[in-house]
Formats: sequence, structure tokens, C-alpha cells
Amino acid sequence: MKANITMPSSNSLYAAMRVATTPEAADYLVQQFEQKLKDSGMYAQSQGLLNSLKVFAETVHREHDSSFHVWEGDKGILRVSNPQEAQRINNQDSTLKEYSKTVVDKSVDFGFAVNQESELRRGYSSDGKEVDEKLKTMLDNYFNAWVVNKDMAVLDGVVYEAVTAVKDEKGKQEKVLVDYKKDSAGNPIPADPDKVAKAILDKDDGLKAYVEKANPTIKLDTKQYAFPAPEAAPEKGSGMGAGG
Repeated sequence: MKANITMPSSNSLYAAMRVATTPEAADYLVQQFEQKLKDSGMYAQSQGLLNSLKVFAETVHREHDSSFHVWEGDKGILRVSNPQEAQRINNQDSTLKEYSKTVVDKSVDFGFAVNQESELRRGYSSDGKEVDEKLKTMLDNYFNAWVVNKDMAVLDGVVYEAVTAVKDEKGKQEKVLVDYKKDSAGNPIPADPDKVAKAILDKDDGLKAYVEKANPTIKLDTKQYAFPAPEAAPEKGSGMGAGG
């Protein structure tokens, strides 16, 4: 016979989530709720709610991971300001060949976020710290080469659909950027954000597989995060604006 257990209401559960702002508190909330479900005999029919709570706890963990913040703000924008520069970056075979000879011997976390306008933020960390500029540049060039192979390209932090051509060199085929696909008004067409994220995370043909094949001394893990919300401007009369 199951004990008469009072389950928390949805309001009390949401209130607990609002104050569970540390990984330890979030884990404790999940453990306590899971135990209550088991004690009350409601475990089997409450998996959806329990899984949602576990996702919440994972989010809290990510937000406290020091590598979570390396791609936020301006430093997360992959700076390519015009099509000619993009072509140069994406088509520099000699640079990529030199990178393949570079011994890195690091495990790197590639954190990224993409919003509905296909704006991309990215960052690289190793052992919880942002990688140095040399390695960051190397990984950005690998990313640019990989994304062109997916018929996309980056321009000022936005991922667009691309017109590509296949270049065959010594039996190895690589795509190179020709131009961005344009709409009837001549504007570049943003790539589908879900397509971008799915391509990056693809187990067999994603960024991780591309980088590790190009340079086996790099071990890359890809992690997707929610796109950072823009900072709200202070309201008039709030006392939060500049003095004057």
C-alpha cells in the first residue's frame, strides 16, 4: 500500500524552479520530486513532467559552466564583413593544409547558439577557459570551410544559403564559396536555423567529424545553447539610465 503523499502543485513546482539557481539546488529539486513520484505510485505516468524538470536542471548546469559564456556578446560573432572576404576565408586551401600539420593536443568545447534570424554566436573553450587567439582563428577557419561544404556561408555573424562550386585537387573534393544565394530584391537569403544547428551537431558529418578528420590532434565537442536575449534598455524614470 502506497503512503498518502501530497504532490506539489504546478505553481509550487514553478516557484521552486525559480529559486533553484545553482546546479546543486536544481539537482536536489529533481531528486526530491522523483522520490515523491516513486513514493506516491505516480512515477510511470509522470515521466513527461520529470523529464522537463531534468532539462531545467541541465540548463542550470550549463549556465554555471564557465565555457557557457565564451561565445556571448560581441566576441561570439564570427566577423566576416563582405562577400570578397568570405570567399578568401573559405577558399584558403593552403592555410587549411598548414593547420593539418599543427599539433594541438587539446579537447575543445565548441559552444554555439543560433536564433530565428539565423544569427550565429560561437565560442571555444578548453578546460573551462577560452582558447587562445591562434587556436580560435584555426577553428574559425575550419568552421568556415565546413559550413561551405554544407552550401552555407557566414556574413557578419549571420548564416546564409550559399552558391558553391566543387574543387577537385589530387582526388580530394572540397566545395568553395562562389556567392550568397539572393532573393528577388538581391538580398542574401538566411539559412534555416534548424538546418544550421542540425548540421553542426550531425554525428557523422557535422563540425566535430570534419575538424577531427582535418586535424586528429583536436578533440572537439559541440554544444548548443539558447541564443542570448538582448539586454533591455532602461525604462525612462527607472533611475537605471545615465545621469544628466
